[in-house]
Order: sequence, then C-alpha cells, then structure tokens
Amino acid sequence: MIRRDRALRAAAEHRDEEELEFRAPQCILQELWNAEERVAHSCHRSDRVGGSAWSYEEIAGINREPQEHSLSPEELLIEYETAQERKQAVRRVLEALRTLPDGQRKAVENVYFRNLSQSDVARSSGISRAAVSKQINAAIKKLRRVCDVSVKVRSLQGDSDLTASK
Repeated sequence: MIRRDRALRAAAEHRDEEELEFRAPQCILQELWNAEERVAHSCHRSDRVGGSAWSYEEIAGINREPQEHSLSPEELLIEYETAQERKQAVRRVLEALRTLPDGQRKAVENVYFRNLSQSDVARSSGISRAAVSKQINAAIKKLRRVCDVSVKVRSLQGDSDLTASK
C-alpha cells in the first residue's frame, strides 16, 4: 500500500518515485477516507441539482384531481342538448332580427355584431346617439317578445307531443 501510494503520487506529479518520501499509513488512509467522503457528498448534492423540490403529496399523487376526465353518458347527453338549445336560440334570434325594421336591425347589427359604439353608429347613420339607443332598446324588446313567444309555442307543442304519445 505504501509503495503503491508513492508510485501513484509520482505519476500524478510527473516525478520520479525516488524523489518522493514514503507516507505514513495513517496519512494514506486519511486521504482515502476524505476522497470517499467527497465522492459521497458530491453524489448526494448532484441529486438535488436542477428542478424544484417535490413534496410527498406531489410524488404520491395524494388529493389530486385527474387532469381530464371523460364525461359520463348523462353529461354527454346534457352537453348535446344544451348545444342544440343554443343553436335553436341563435336561429330564433336571427329569424327575429330579420323581422325588425331596417333602422333597428342595422343598429343592432352594428353594435352587437360589428362591435361599433353607439356614437359611431350614430355618426355613420346621421342621427343622434340617443336615437340609436332608442332604436336598439326597441329592437331588443321586440326580439325578446318574439323569442319568448316562439319558446312558449315550442314548449306547448312539446307538451302536446307528450300527451299525444301517452
């Protein structure tokens, strides 16, 4: 062990073995011990390099909701029905919009579909902003009335379909 230590030190320092003294066994063992500690410490520290620390809950996935879940058949049906209802409602509004007088229809289209301000619509139409506001309010009242009537008629038709099927 002492001769091997002397040969390794000579090779590391690019010197002749005869130029170096023998070291005591305690010095050699202390150097080996320190080298082992340095390696263990560097391995332990390299485990911590990069990334953030994780908690036990994150690793184990405790109290975590799934990222995505598939919809149940009931949820799929409800989603389909609500989408159909939305389409029908939009269709009813567009049909009712066609029945409005030109001034009201253009005011509603410009404000709600083209995102123009009432002032811009008033300037382009050559009327006051108050007149545009009145046209829009009158149009909305008519649209609500027409849509409410069509909803009531459809619900009555649905009720009659139910009684006819019984």
